[in-house]
Amino acid sequence: MFPSTGTNFSIRSRRERQSLTDDLHIWFERARNKYFVLGILVISMALPMAARAAECVPDCPCTTPRLLDAQELAVAVDPAALQRQYDALRAMRLEDIQYSPHGPVQSVSGETGVVLPAEVSNLKQGDSAAGILVLFKDLLLANGTEALTVTRHDVLYAWTRQLRFSESIHGIPVINGGVGIAYDERTKRVSSLAANFIPDRELPRTPKISAAQAERLVPGEVTDRAYLGYYVRCCGRRRPNLVWAIGAWTEKMGEMFYVDAMTGVIVDRVQTTIIG
Repeated sequence: MFPSTGTNFSIRSRRERQSLTDDLHIWFERARNKYFVLGILVISMALPMAARAAECVPDCPCTTPRLLDAQELAVAVDPAALQRQYDALRAMRLEDIQYSPHGPVQSVSGETGVVLPAEVSNLKQGDSAAGILVLFKDLLLANGTEALTVTRHDVLYAWTRQLRFSESIHGIPVINGGVGIAYDERTKRVSSLAANFIPDRELPRTPKISAAQAERLVPGEVTDRAYLGYYVRCCGRRRPNLVWAIGAWTEKMGEMFYVDAMTGVIVDRVQTTIIG
């Protein structure tokens, strides 16, 4: 009924990836929608729609892997790591590959050749996914200091299940960071991956300004106390920042402020709610 190769597989794998990414993209976009309530917007794992990678890397989506040029990426990446990524992708039979401007794969679909361990069936929300990250470390350019934690594990459709993970680095959450995969419950073969993954490229760990100092830099009344996280805009080419994320009420609207924890500069502010 569900062949593993051919046209039907192609349609399914694209649908799986799109389901993983579109569903999460809705959450990501709502996080920028001024009519969406504050409590829903600030979520620790929200993957941007992989199809938007075309805005970041003009010649993608790709049907064949390409060896990325370290000089063209938003952050410095060891060319040897890019070669390992390229070799790993070449070993797969993929129909679609998309890259992020920081180098990691943003999505793949097709016959990845990756088979999850049998114990994956027991993973539940809150569990470490260290064993899963190892399987995709080359695609994601992971350094070993990053960690994934299960946020969702359920049926996507028929025999296909989905696993979603939030990301952290040295225990510090990556805001809007994470990974999602789709796999066959019977064979444990992975057919799709979507990610907003930030590799640890010598990112700072200790803030130079305190949470209290950061809150004083934010205009308006603080409604959500500062918490530390790594932040980068979806498809942004800037280097990730260690930030204090702070919710505040300003001029009849709620906003989320991201204050650079090293410099005190507000690197981004996202409108969250509004009262007409």
